Order: sequence, then C-alpha cells, then structure tokens
Amino acid sequence: MLTAHEFNQRGAAMLPGHLGIVITKVENGEVHAELPVRTELMAPNGFLHAGSIVTLADTCAGYGCMASLPAGAVGFTTVELKSNHLGTAREGRVECRATPVHRGRTTQVWDATVTAGGKTIALFLRTSAWEEIVEVVVVSPLLAPFFRKMANHVAYLRLHTVFLFVTADVI
Repeated sequence: MLTAHEFNQRGAAMLPGHLGIVITKVENGEVHAELPVRTELMAPNGFLHAGSIVTLADTCAGYGCMASLPAGAVGFTTVELKSNHLGTAREGRVECRATPVHRGRTTQVWDATVTAGGKTIALFLRTSAWEEIVEVVVVSPLLAPFFRKMANHVAYLRLHTVFLFVTADVI
C-alpha cells in the first residue's frame, strides 16, 4: 500500500497538487487529507468553491480505493459520485476523512466527510469500479485476429475472464 507521502508525490503535478491537497494519513480503510483555503480556490461570492470541496473529497476517497484494490486490478474509475454541501469556509483549512462503505467483488463505495473548523461542511459518496486484465487464449491461429478484436471489447467492459477456444482443426 502506498504511503501518504507517496500519494502526495504522485499527485504533485496533477490536480490534487495544483489545488494544494495534502494527504495526511493512509491506512487500510481510512484516508485523511487537508486543503488550505486560498483565494484561488474561492467562488466569486467569496466562499470556498464547491468544486474545491468535491475535488478534496474525491481525491481522498479515490486514494482510499487505490490503496485497497484487490489483487489483479490494474486501475479503477469513478462510476458515480454524490455530494451534499452543508456549509463552506472562507479561511483556514478544510479536512477530509474517507472510509469504505462497501468493498465488493467489482466495486467499492467510499464515504467522505469534509470539515472546516470542526464543523461538517460536506458529505460525499463515491462508487468506483476497477479494471482487470482480460486473457484470451486462442488455440487456432486462423481465429486469432477475430478474438483479438473481441478481447478489446471485453476489456472495455472491465471483465476478468479467461476464454479458451478450441477449434475442430486442433482436436
């Protein structure tokens, strides 16, 4: 599992680093992060932009998913995310704590709570699905091009299956 420092290094040149998100704790089943409130993250109305809060929560929950991917998973993607904004911040820092609600066979659901000054300002729920390698074993060289195309389509569906096709010319 990656450490908080390693997640911070990975995100440094990406959106989390650009916004100033700092991962402070990564354990199996829990991720903490914080974001200093700055002018660049504010909406024109003078409050912290909702997109800044969503990005903090999504990063925290996404890193939690990444830290707990099952063996064989090669990546993941967000399937759904939902946020409820209960408050905002104008200064200081906002903190986030993400924990898993469900770690299933093909998806994970992570809950994140964002706080400012000890007060909950947003609740967030993220569902992720992971990608696994698809293996296709073709016994007949005549069918190889067809099954290569099919494998690309099956991989797009993020399924992990081993197909073994035996043709009459091999038997």
